Amino acid sequence: MEYEPNAPVLLQTINFLLAKPGQNPIRQEMCHPHQVILDPSGKFIICPDLGADMVRTFAITQTNGMLEEGPAFLVAPGAGPRHAIFVNSPSAHEAPIMARSVLLYVVFELTNTITSYKATYPPDGGCPRFKEIETSSTFGNNPVPVGAAAAEISLVGSDLLMISNRNSPLSFSAGSSESSPVMSDSLSIFRLLSDGTLKFLELYPAGGSFPRHFSVNKAGDLVAVGLQLSGKVVILKRDAEKGHILGPVAEVDGLGEVTCVVWDE
Repeated sequence: MEYEPNAPVLLQTINFLLAKPGQNPIRQEMCHPHQVILDPSGKFIICPDLGADMVRTFAITQTNGMLEEGPAFLVAPGAGPRHAIFVNSPSAHEAPIMARSVLLYVVFELTNTITSYKATYPPDGGCPRFKEIETSSTFGNNPVPVGAAAAEISLVGSDLLMISNRNSPLSFSAGSSESSPVMSDSLSIFRLLSDGTLKFLELYPAGGSFPRHFSVNKAGDLVAVGLQLSGKVVILKRDAEKGHILGPVAEVDGLGEVTCVVWDE
């Protein structure tokens, strides 16, 4: 194989072991590190482990890029942390990291909940610590369908969170009193409040089954939803100012099991 000077080079491998299965024997039979995200300082990463019911933290060694494992924080047994996102205060880029208001929002697949945490940074430079603020259902004030599995989370604009709900088809109005209701999995939209809590805004049909991933365009007026079990991508029109989804404008079928959708802008 010809040498590629810019090819990635493996620096480190960290293995996780689970002493015994978690409360959900199907999804928690072993560790499932589901995502790795960089914190706002760029010096730490966190990793939600769905199988171990914990969120792992790591410090990035600035000289060589190696990871040093910090204290993980445990979550409710059987919750299954899947994906997370950091949200900064408006002045985050100007203030030192210890003076910033940094929040972490974690989506739990097995309980279909989202929890907000306040992040604090120790003066000695160690990994951030997290204090729970609030836990809400990803379905807002609606009943949670049996078998539902929360998936993706994304910050839309500066003050909205969007979450996809899989395996939980609900009956939605087709937009006309003469049309039959449509069955679809859903997208949840929440507004971020200043104290770290969330205000549920709406539950909107994703356009099909198993919204594994979604992406909002730069203008904020379109949402592309990758529907894994429907084998298609649906484009939803969105009110970028108020945050509400207005309806489908396009779709592409026959794509197989779609797991990711990204705007080419």
